[in-house]
Amino acid sequence: VTDYLAPFLIIHQAFVRVGCFAHGCCYGKPTTLPWGCLFGDRLVLRHPTQVYEICYIIVIFIVMRHVYRKGVPPAVTFFGCMCLYGGFRFFNEFLRVDSLRVAGPLTVANITMLSISVISGLIIAVILKWRKAK
Repeated sequence: VTDYLAPFLIIHQAFVRVGCFAHGCCYGKPTTLPWGCLFGDRLVLRHPTQVYEICYIIVIFIVMRHVYRKGVPPAVTFFGCMCLYGGFRFFNEFLRVDSLRVAGPLTVANITMLSISVISGLIIAVILKWRKAK
């Protein structure tokens, strides 16, 4: 059941980020890129990190629904979603300004997302290796 639901749970986060974008929270660092956005009373263009997250969540959803339909071993789709989301979010966090830095450029969210991504990737490797050994 989690394999089937995981992509849909991830896409839910895209709707949350639409709310963040509309509200003007969770924005990024200043940018000179043409798609920079103004948030609230700040008069400087900033990275729309919410939009970046929406884009990569849509990619994760499409990829993981395809993977699920391929008939991969149980738990691979779930942990694949976690691995991809953690990896993308890890990089997105470097653009955010509202995160607490704890180790140089790394934030609590960076460390959390990297951990989720690595652990999920290791679990997938173990599942696939175990399945191949059968």
